[in-house]
Formats: sequence, C-alpha cells, structure tokens
Amino acid sequence: MKTQIQSGRTDGSKSGLVQAKGYAQRRANIAGIVGCAHFDRPVDHSWSPDPLVHYSLNGPSWSLSDELFFYALFPWLLKWREPVLRAVFIAGMVLIVAGSCFTALTVAGYSPWVDWIFYVLPLTRLFEFIAGILLCRA
Repeated sequence: MKTQIQSGRTDGSKSGLVQAKGYAQRRANIAGIVGCAHFDRPVDHSWSPDPLVHYSLNGPSWSLSDELFFYALFPWLLKWREPVLRAVFIAGMVLIVAGSCFTALTVAGYSPWVDWIFYVLPLTRLFEFIAGILLCRA
C-alpha cells in the first residue's frame, strides 16, 4: 500500500519519479561523481547517456557541450544551400516526432536513456540549430 501512495498507481508499479530517485540513489557515490568530473573539462559530457555524467557537477552545462558541437559544425552547415538545409531539418523533425510517439507508447515512466536522447543529445538538438540558420536566411 505504501508504494501505491507514493506512486499514485493502483497496479503496484512504481512511477517514473520513484524510479528516477531509485536510479540516482543507486548511482550516487563519491567515486562515481569524481569519475564523471573529467567530462566537464572538455565540455563533451552531453555525449554520455549516463545522467550522472551529462548532469555532473554543473547540471545545465550539458547545453554548452551541445553549443560547442553546433558551433564546430557551423562553418560546414553554412555552406549548404537552403533547400538542402530545409530537407535535413524536415527529415530530422519527422524522425524526432516519430521517435517521440513510439517512445511514448512503449516506455512507461522516466527513462534516463529517453531523457538523454530527446533532451540532451547534440544530434537531436542539431535540428533546432538548423532551424535557426534557416530563420536567419529568411
């Protein structure tokens, strides 16, 4: 009954929030945090699917890792013509929406893997950067 009160479910399963707390408690130890700290120096920690790596030490700094990736690609993306950029943007957005719908139907509750793919991973966020290039050219 205690699990039902915490999770708000009647089937006895734990909610995503309870699962996330359990995951963080299992992984939170000093050795793990110190071991993940080296990712913050080169700002490449958003490439790791482990939440204790991409949210390590300074949680919002994963976005700096994404931006560094985008700015490294910027000179190359700038050379692409507008129809090619538009096609890549549309294809990327279709893949993201399809993946989100599939994930919503198959994954119950919080998943660190889904959080990383759809929120932190630079490749998923790249289409937002391409949208910015297209808006600038409009």
